[in-house]
Amino acid sequence: MEFYPKTTPVTPRQKPMKVLVLGLPRTGTTSICAALTLLGFNPYHYNEVLKNNNNKHFDLWLKAVRAKYDGIGEPFKGADFDQLLWNYDAVSDDPCCLFVEELVAAYPDAKVILTTRPSDAWLKSMQKLILEILSWKSWPVLCYFDREFSAPYQALLNRTTSVLSKGLPPCEPSSQPALVQSFEEHNERVRAAVPKERLLEFRADQGWGPLCDFLGVPVPEGISYFLYNVLYHKPKMTGCMHQTGPLDEMYETSRLSTQLVGASVG
Repeated sequence: MEFYPKTTPVTPRQKPMKVLVLGLPRTGTTSICAALTLLGFNPYHYNEVLKNNNNKHFDLWLKAVRAKYDGIGEPFKGADFDQLLWNYDAVSDDPCCLFVEELVAAYPDAKVILTTRPSDAWLKSMQKLILEILSWKSWPVLCYFDREFSAPYQALLNRTTSVLSKGLPPCEPSSQPALVQSFEEHNERVRAAVPKERLLEFRADQGWGPLCDFLGVPVPEGISYFLYNVLYHKPKMTGCMHQTGPLDEMYETSRLSTQLVGASVG
């Protein structure tokens, strides 16, 4: 995995924020980022958090999440988000989607897209990727030996997912009703926060048409809309290459460290 070099945010931002994709993870956020990139945007997705490790994006987002949901520190407002998003003109996925009202207020001219899917399909997708990653038995070993990347990665992912599970252990079956409730409440929160003329509710299976109409850009010729169903160890893709390098590397490290722990206690 290649990290971005350490950079200093440019203030004020040199280009406006144009698109806020505020659907929860596992609602086609990877697909729409690929689509936005092809359409000429520069979107901020969870992968950008990973790549900006040198710029302390894990730490900054965890600070923002704790301020909003735990009451620790000052809540993030407009200029605070530009510490992270100053050179992007679109956002998608976790952790941005946990700041609906804040981002809508910070970027009032941006168009808003709510990516969604049936709640039962969303829960299954969460279980296959995010909850599976959080359930790795090797996290204590990874976090102890890799405090620069694995430790802040796990801390942020666990805290953001715990927001959705309403404080219950997110990997426990007992949290499933809370997760579904959070999914439905989140969608309603977006609808309530955004004027209808600025909001597009979008499913990946709708293809290019509604998305391009909403953004005022032409439909790409000869390219199918990107449909990803990505597991951290088994990427499946349609339309273009998807790089899963960071998660692939973490999965391999997790597998090896689990074997080492097993050998030491077995």
